[in-house]
Amino acid sequence: MSAETVTAKKRNVINQVIFIIAAGLLLYMLRLHSFLLFHTFVELVGVGVALGIFFITWNARDNIDNHFFLFVGICHFFIAIISLLHTLAYKGMNIFHGFDANLPTQLWIMGGYLQCSSFAAAQFFFNKKVNPHALFYTGLLMIIVITAMAFEGWFPDCYIEGQGLTIFKKLSELVICLTLIASIIPIRRTKLLTDSLKTTLTAALIVNSLSRLAFILYVGVYDISNLLGHVCYLVYVYFIYRLIIEESMTKPQNILFSRLKRKKMSWKS
Repeated sequence: MSAETVTAKKRNVINQVIFIIAAGLLLYMLRLHSFLLFHTFVELVGVGVALGIFFITWNARDNIDNHFFLFVGICHFFIAIISLLHTLAYKGMNIFHGFDANLPTQLWIMGGYLQCSSFAAAQFFFNKKVNPHALFYTGLLMIIVITAMAFEGWFPDCYIEGQGLTIFKKLSELVICLTLIASIIPIRRTKLLTDSLKTTLTAALIVNSLSRLAFILYVGVYDISNLLGHVCYLVYVYFIYRLIIEESMTKPQNILFSRLKRKKMSWKS
């Protein structure tokens, strides 16, 4: 490894540390001013990143050889929709009238099930191809159904005013957490990912699991464990952003140039 490469890596680490510290200070100031503002900011960052991941992977789908990332990228469109609805329905937003804190909690659990099932199902596409259009329309239909379940009262209660979290909500967080952790095993075993990608993906799933554990403990929607859960969620968003950007933007470009180079050499011969 050359001295320039080591220096570049050190500079990259320093920049990341500075960014994390600055982001932490910003979040702390937002929390002091208003928890609702803090929550809205965190969730909208997650929504923006999820949509960005979807559009990047969708437009690069012809150049993505590993369809694990294509599957996860497309699923982030639906995760973004549920996260946005969760944000708009949150206590204090006063957008969806006639609903209490149960609705955003239900939507949060739905988003969690979407996340963990996406990573679990994506394991089957390390060596297989996924039909992106079929996946998109299937996901769209599923989103319509589960959203209707939440707004029509067909989904189990997750939060009851005056009592707190329901057993269903707590058990759901555990199921989501265990599914995320279980998804790490085949990721670590596969030879189709670089060590860097494995590390980033593992970190993302672990932090997401910690976020879920924090959300088992809170009593009110504004208490400290809820705050810690959202901080962990934001760290997860950062890791998943790095993961998809690295695989869906940098690598496909290299693959494209490699293909063009091979074609050029074949023409010369």
